[in-house]
Amino acid sequence: MIEFELRDTEEARKQIAFADIVLINKCDTVREGYVDELKELLQNINPFASLFSGDRAGGYPLAEMVALTRADFNRLSPVRRGFSLSLNGLAQPPRRLFSGNRQHHHHDITSLSFVFDRPFDLLLFERRLFVFLHLEARDVYRVKGILWVSGTNHKVVMQSVVNLMELSPGEEWAAGENRKSRLVIIGKKLQSDRFRKMLEPCLDKSFAGD
Repeated sequence: MIEFELRDTEEARKQIAFADIVLINKCDTVREGYVDELKELLQNINPFASLFSGDRAGGYPLAEMVALTRADFNRLSPVRRGFSLSLNGLAQPPRRLFSGNRQHHHHDITSLSFVFDRPFDLLLFERRLFVFLHLEARDVYRVKGILWVSGTNHKVVMQSVVNLMELSPGEEWAAGENRKSRLVIIGKKLQSDRFRKMLEPCLDKSFAGD
């Protein structure tokens, strides 16, 4: 069963961490509720993966899988257990530099999430993260996020696989939208404080807030 593979095999954990699509098959051979439990486990390991399930008797959602486009893969998917990468509809909190993080562990695979309430200096962010991913972060598998950046009214979409990083313009911030940066980092035995201390110096020090 997949839980044992994930427990005993590092390669299986890495494959889940890198995957854009995960198909769970033979669903007719397991107890009721098991597939939902497995989906939650896999989503905690890789919040970005699109999860599908099926079996020979009921069929497989092939049309849905084929219909996925690159835009779907690049879209930042909702993350389980109480936080989402969507920046819409959030209540306005007291403004502070760093509003917290969440983390999930499965053996040595860690999924970290960060929320920042101050805009980033994009040049500092790009330089610092580029150096970090190339020189220090061999155990970082994937990073995705939506950045609030000084000097632009557009969201910036950030994603990386291993040390290949891409920054691209997203949609404009809506009028009155609560601006935040959110990042999710997946890798092996990651330490939350290490990333927070790396990211905080990239925030715009000139930002005065509301």
